[in-house]
Amino acid sequence: MRPKSLGIKTKLYLTYITGMLITVILMFSVGYIVHGDKLFKSDKEEDGSRDVVSYAFQFRELNSVEEASRSINQATINLRNQGAQDFLITTDFWEVADFSFRPQVSLVVFRNDEPLYVSKKLDPNIELEKFPKYGQVGVYPNAYLFEQYETTIQRQMDYQSDNGDKVTAFILLSVWNPSDRFYMIILNNILVFMLISTVIMGIISWFVVRSITVPLDDLIEAANAVRRGNLENEVKATSSDKIGELSQAFEAMRLQLLQNERIRDQYEESRQEMISSISHDLRTPVTAIKLHAEGIMDGVAGSPEKMSKYLKSMSNNATVVDQLLRELTLFSNLDSEKESFQFSSVRLQLFLQDLIDEWQYNYEDKNVTFSLESSCEENTVVKLDVIHFRRVLVNIVENAVKYVDNRPLRVDLSTVQKDQFVRLTIGDNGDGVPEVHLEQIFNRFHRIDTARQSSVPGSGLGLAIARQIVLKHRGRIWAENKPEGGLAICIDLPYLKEADYEKNTDC
Repeated sequence: MRPKSLGIKTKLYLTYITGMLITVILMFSVGYIVHGDKLFKSDKEEDGSRDVVSYAFQFRELNSVEEASRSINQATINLRNQGAQDFLITTDFWEVADFSFRPQVSLVVFRNDEPLYVSKKLDPNIELEKFPKYGQVGVYPNAYLFEQYETTIQRQMDYQSDNGDKVTAFILLSVWNPSDRFYMIILNNILVFMLISTVIMGIISWFVVRSITVPLDDLIEAANAVRRGNLENEVKATSSDKIGELSQAFEAMRLQLLQNERIRDQYEESRQEMISSISHDLRTPVTAIKLHAEGIMDGVAGSPEKMSKYLKSMSNNATVVDQLLRELTLFSNLDSEKESFQFSSVRLQLFLQDLIDEWQYNYEDKNVTFSLESSCEENTVVKLDVIHFRRVLVNIVENAVKYVDNRPLRVDLSTVQKDQFVRLTIGDNGDGVPEVHLEQIFNRFHRIDTARQSSVPGSGLGLAIARQIVLKHRGRIWAENKPEGGLAICIDLPYLKEADYEKNTDC
């Protein structure tokens, strides 16, 4: 079993905390460089004798000469109160005091005008004999000290020990050289900068964490909504980074799902409408067959003439049902892409002329005339599945014959050659159709006038089948109302250049 990995929020917060800890460690490191090992020293020393002296001082890291002198006097009082004696003539006392001062503050102590303690902070070559004697008030050798060692005497304190020894302590202040001062300024500025940057980094990190986690929370909420079937929650991209790209991709997926759901709803609505239309179109011929069959069984058709009439009506209605079922099967196969096509190179002019000759004979009794006008070359060739494309043109012409009341009905076919295709137009001299229906007449079972078409036999799939077949020919089909009146069905088909069909033409 795979171990559970940390969440992105946890990782971000751990990264932030780690960065803060590293910054704090760096700050302490710089502080150690600036202030030395005293930053981490304990108040207690290993030597027990120094514990009492350190306690007597009761301070660490004196900041000024004034504080240093006061602290020595106070330590003297504290030690006397504790009963300590002769501590002024011990080096431990002055060493602890010197250790407590800042690096710039140091001590030189004389006992009976002889050196007792000299701070290790000072140069060992300082000439101690130039220092004033006990009780002597005079000019300090500051000119010499500053010129040679950048140090000056700031305080002189005279004490008398319990045993009568005379003790003189000098507090000195060293001046950093320019390079040292510059170095310390840089380090102190680094400390300040790191402190400020830590605060700023914390604020920025908080906003960065929110800029990642808030969009992710929105995505999680939207994903849960999609899982529940709610596709209306919009996800807005608030940035152009990877999180923003993820939000955009999720929003595109949501819109696609929403569109698919709408298409599915439309398909379901169309399916129900198709079932209703099929039931309606089948009901009339099936009812007629049933009634005539019952009439025959009941003996209503008593004469041979009536019997022949009933049987002929039953045969015609059976033909209507058979035609309807055939077209339903064809449309279903086309819609599911199960219908096979056999394309061949066909001379369009000859193909159309053969059809017109056939139609002239078939529709002679319906007062319908046909004409063909072509501006294409006589040998213009297109790739056609002859059987299926013939169905396209037959369906268009049958619609015109069924739904156009004008007689004589004139059906005009024309062809014109464009850049990459041939345009075939089939027009009639009827009244056309309302503009709002021009795009919809190719939908299955679409009816312009329900009352008018309910009495006209047919499946309502003719133009829908025509569109599917034209699309399989890599063409397009649409309807237009002619300026002079009537409806024109236009079909664009890609044509072959002469080199492509010279040796591969079937008709």
